[in-house]
Amino acid sequence: MFLDTYYSDKNGEFSFTREQASNFAKRIAGDFNPIHDEDNKRFCVPGDLLFSVLLANVGISQKMRVSFAGMINETTQLSIATNSESELSMVDEKVRTIYTYLALVTLLMIKILLHKSPRVTFSFQA
Repeated sequence: MFLDTYYSDKNGEFSFTREQASNFAKRIAGDFNPIHDEDNKRFCVPGDLLFSVLLANVGISQKMRVSFAGMINETTQLSIATNSESELSMVDEKVRTIYTYLALVTLLMIKILLHKSPRVTFSFQA
């Protein structure tokens, strides 16, 4: 999957068009919730896309906890903030936390997952 077709990265600030987010929701995530339709006035970027962008940029861990704190639309720009050695957040331009990623064990690069290493397991908590 070529994730870079579903978001833009300009100097560490991530943004999403309605088309990019809607295409990701339907073609990659299989999420047909109308809130991800390009023409929906309550449109929001799917959480699966936010999570994928975070993983692509910081990697994965054997144990993880991910918290989603809000919805964003196509006007929101996000960046990754380091809260501590094991905690990262996706924050908006007003530094409001949108997504928190807590790695409980040393981060592994996403390449390990792509190689389907049998040692890699992870869980998520909402």
